[in-house]
Amino acid sequence: MHSFKVSNLINSLINNDENKDKSIVSELSGGEKKKILLSMIFSTESEVIILDEPFAELDSEAKNVLIHYINSCSKDRIIIIITHEIPKELDNEEIIKINMSDNDNVVTV
Repeated sequence: MHSFKVSNLINSLINNDENKDKSIVSELSGGEKKKILLSMIFSTESEVIILDEPFAELDSEAKNVLIHYINSCSKDRIIIIITHEIPKELDNEEIIKINMSDNDNVVTV
């Protein structure tokens, strides 16, 4: 990902009025910490990204920004998302859903 895109992602996720007075990590909420971690993940050049419940603790604005970046990065990378709910806004025709059956067998849907 180009540095300007990373900069835009970081600005979109963490630069808002709520964060202006928070300069110590311990003062950040769980959602704010998650935004920083997601920014760091998307700033790497990794070919595979694994996200576990990436939308939990995010407000709707940050969720939309994350969906946008997942959609734009999924063209060049493999993104594995572990979640209970797949947002309908994810724009990828190659989504593979994997569910566990009652007898612990893996079932693809």
